Amino acid sequence: VGVCVVTMALWCGNTWLQPFVGGMGITALVPMVAFFGFGVLSKEDFESFPWSVVMLAMGGIVLGDAVHSSGLLHWMAHQVEATVQGLSVWHVLLMFGAVIGVV
Repeated sequence: VGVCVVTMALWCGNTWLQPFVGGMGITALVPMVAFFGFGVLSKEDFESFPWSVVMLAMGGIVLGDAVHSSGLLHWMAHQVEATVQGLSVWHVLLMFGAVIGVV
């Protein structure tokens, strides 16, 4: 439980701790190192680990960083803000619900 709490705390404080511990990918290694290092998980667990899920998550983190650093996120936020400006909360909710439903 302690490892999970420490990992969540590191993720929550990632903005302030990034100069010391690096990105979220480094923080994600904390439970793996702790669980395998202290023998909670075995070599067989490591070999049967679903690495495709890990790669999918890492790809999402990299994609998010690329969208942020390229300025695309800022541009998209302004486009969405200009589109929904002046609409009621219910109209905005309906629009986003429709987009999520299609995607």
